[in-house]
Amino acid sequence: MRVSIGSLISTAVTLWAHSASAVDLKFYYANCAGLFGACQNIPAGQCCTASTAPGASVQSTGSDVYYTFTWPHASCSIGGSQSRSGGEGCIRPNWAAYAALWETQLLNRDEASITDKKECTEVDSFGFTDSKTGQDRLFPIPPTQRAQIMAALYRGDHEALRMTAGIFAEEEAY
Repeated sequence: MRVSIGSLISTAVTLWAHSASAVDLKFYYANCAGLFGACQNIPAGQCCTASTAPGASVQSTGSDVYYTFTWPHASCSIGGSQSRSGGEGCIRPNWAAYAALWETQLLNRDEASITDKKECTEVDSFGFTDSKTGQDRLFPIPPTQRAQIMAALYRGDHEALRMTAGIFAEEEAY
C-alpha cells in the first residue's frame, strides 16, 4: 500500500483540527438566551444529550463550528427528525432538542457519517445569559446536585438555579 506524503499531511492536519477544537454546546430553555444546560468544551462530533431537560433552542459557541445538529431524542443517530444550522447560529427546532453535536468544515463528511452511533455525553454545566452584558455565565454541575439542577432547568426555575450558582437577587435579575 502506497501512501503519499501529501495525503499523510492532509490527514494529520484534519485530525489535529478536529481534536484541537472544542466548544460549549448549549440547550436553552428559551430562544438562545436565559437559562441553559451545556456540555462544556465538547469536541467536534461528540454527541451531547440533555435527556432530562431538553432545549427549546440549541447553540454551539466557540471556534471552528461549521454545523450544529439537533435531534428530538436522546441520541445523535440516523432516524427521525434532525435539524441543522450553519456556524454559531441559534437552532430553534419545532420539537424539544434532546441531543446535539457540532462539526467542523474540515472533515468533509456527509450527514449520514456524522450520525453514526456514538457514546453520548450528558450535560455537565448550566448557566444564564447575563441581562446586563448579554454574556453567558457558566457553572459546573456538581454530581451531588445533578438531579436538583436538571429538575430546575426542566421547570425553568431561575431562582433555584441562581441559588445553586450562588447568585443572589441583588446581584442581577435574569
